[in-house]
Amino acid sequence: MTNEYMLPKPVSTDEDYRIACYFHDKLTEQFSHWKIKFDMPTFELKQYTHVQSNGWNIYYQFGCDNEPYMEVYSTHRMASDSYYRYYADGTRLTLQAFGSTYIVGKEDEFHAYNDGVAKVVFDKESGILRGL
Repeated sequence: MTNEYMLPKPVSTDEDYRIACYFHDKLTEQFSHWKIKFDMPTFELKQYTHVQSNGWNIYYQFGCDNEPYMEVYSTHRMASDSYYRYYADGTRLTLQAFGSTYIVGKEDEFHAYNDGVAKVVFDKESGILRGL
């Protein structure tokens, strides 16, 4: 799928800078309790970045469907995985992340759910965890 709105690399216009600041602020806000620092994004579309800090593994990448977005997948051994997509208009979608607990007797459903998540996040073209 081709997108007409492709963000430049590096950020070059005022609008792209505003979007970069918004995404940077969202990352910083989400992990502010742990004082994790992020570089200013350069909008390399579908090129994921990995940050490891204070027990967190954080993966983020940029894309564009009808408008620019940033996906963030985070893991920590003391918390459940989370997967979000932030759009430049302020919308936040919660995407399916790997489950870590299951109900006894429902193991098959748990594994089927995680298999479905794996197909998305490890997709060789655009999966946020494709490099693992």
